[in-house]
Amino acid sequence: MAKIKEDIFSGFSGKLGNVVGCKGKNGYYLRTRPEKYRDAKSKGQMRQRSKFMLANELLKNFTPLLRVGYRNCDGKRSGFTAAMSYVMANAINQGEQGASIDYEKVKIAQGTLTTATDPKVELEKSKAIFTWKDNSGRGDAQPEDNVMTLAYNRMKGQAVYQIHSAQRSDGYCELPLPEEWQKEDLTIYIALENEERMCVSNSECLWNGVCTEKKSYDIQHFD
Repeated sequence: MAKIKEDIFSGFSGKLGNVVGCKGKNGYYLRTRPEKYRDAKSKGQMRQRSKFMLANELLKNFTPLLRVGYRNCDGKRSGFTAAMSYVMANAINQGEQGASIDYEKVKIAQGTLTTATDPKVELEKSKAIFTWKDNSGRGDAQPEDNVMTLAYNRMKGQAVYQIHSAQRSDGYCELPLPEEWQKEDLTIYIALENEERMCVSNSECLWNGVCTEKKSYDIQHFD
């Protein structure tokens, strides 16, 4: 801000371009007007922010599991960060109504360990029953490989999971579910980790629909 001394500009007031003249108790002053705020965010940046918020809202519910499931994806990133990157790039659709998650494409684990053969889940009151065929000896599959299970309630934004549910050779495990989850939209996943905790399998989506008793869901594979 500059003070105007007595000269031909004395008494100047009002606006001149980006300059404003005003009178103070010690004379007239010139000052620049603050520029109008401009939101520099592009549509692309806004879409990316929307994806980030959706992915974070989902994955924050089972961070401890992601630390296992994405442990070996990138040594410089946390499991949560690696999972965020994967979901944002592969499991979020952008439509006219905005971004939405494709839950069947979400992965709670990503790795090269041999997956279970013919995994299925059946829902009974207050629990999810997982079954699969023991394929120990196929590829790098071992009987002692650990089974991880997760159920996510899309309506409540809540998850229940077990990092150590069973072993590959068991072919069976149960995941307790809250009773109030009946008739609500669930997505259910399974993945495996080897006994040495050095390698995990890609997770698979076994259920994506309403929680109803005595129903099974045929698995679909997504590349």
